Amino acid sequence: FGFLGLFPLAIASEAGPLRRYLEMRSGDELVEVGCLVLLGAGLGFTLLLTELKVVQLASGLTLSVAGIFKEMLTVIASAAILGDTLTPLNVTGLAICLLGI
Repeated sequence: FGFLGLFPLAIASEAGPLRRYLEMRSGDELVEVGCLVLLGAGLGFTLLLTELKVVQLASGLTLSVAGIFKEMLTVIASAAILGDTLTPLNVTGLAICLLGI
């Protein structure tokens, strides 16, 4: 039901930029963007179903620990792949999270 309340607000605030974006793009580009949006929505839905199955089979704690581990991997991957810098405080926080798992 949140969609019913938020959708009109989103249209009201984004109608102008959306109209300009649509005018500047060709049909092929719009199809490509639409496919990418559908792919993202499908991945999000699959993630939700997976999380529900994990909670059903194990527990909420298991999902929480897996989420913390995923966040740690995200930070480490961003440093290794994208070259993001980790401050000593960041490294300390990662170590504390790792010890907490």
